Amino acid sequence: VKDKFLNTDSIDEIFKICNENKIKCIVNNNYSKSLKNSEDKLVLSHDLELNGILSITANDLSNYCIVEINEGNLSGHGEIRGDMSIHTGSSGEWGNCVQLIKGSVKGIKVTEAWGDGIYIYNADNALVENVEVYNCRRNGISVISGENVKINECYIHDIKTTILGASIDIEPNEGKSVKNVFIENLKEHNNTYSILVANALSMNVFANNCELLSTLRVIGTLYINQSKINEIYSAGFLQMSNCEISDVTNLQSGSSEIVNCN
Repeated sequence: VKDKFLNTDSIDEIFKICNENKIKCIVNNNYSKSLKNSEDKLVLSHDLELNGILSITANDLSNYCIVEINEGNLSGHGEIRGDMSIHTGSSGEWGNCVQLIKGSVKGIKVTEAWGDGIYIYNADNALVENVEVYNCRRNGISVISGENVKINECYIHDIKTTILGASIDIEPNEGKSVKNVFIENLKEHNNTYSILVANALSMNVFANNCELLSTLRVIGTLYINQSKINEIYSAGFLQMSNCEISDVTNLQSGSSEIVNCN
């Protein structure tokens, strides 16, 4: 059902119609939402196609979420836009455009998050595919907890405002873990880090056929294959096979396995 047939100008009402009636809504118009507090968010548990721009007005919240997907699928050619350039506060770095638990995000653009473009937590079969994430304050995509996460064909760039600035940050919170993360065909540039595996609480993290122009940083464990790597900083375990590597200055001996790389 297209938004023009739903007889409402409220994006909150469109999400409600989609979820309660279990129908796919197609959003072609642009919508702006004012967040009342850090708990005010759009929750998606069915299918929604976004072809317009979904933005938020300026706020001073240290943390927020625009869209949370707990069992739905968000697709389309539209954009979810945070408030980084117009944010009125100065604290926090947890204002996320999308929070993904179970389901998928496909085809859209994500930008201007006060924190992360896409924040994946308590994941159970989560997919991010063919998404462009850019100009966000903390990370492009963060994987915080859960298992079976696939990140395919994404383009992530210009993430370097705060101390992190990773294209993809795999960083389980204390008491949590991440298991089975598969990164395929990632292209990224102009970020502080390309892929950041930030601690040893991540298991089975794989990257394949990626083009990494920012610094690859591994503190935990990463297996990477058939990828172009510009620069590496590794204090963890890094297994590389069939890769092109430009700079190995900060690759610590004894902590890595290199097979058929040049």
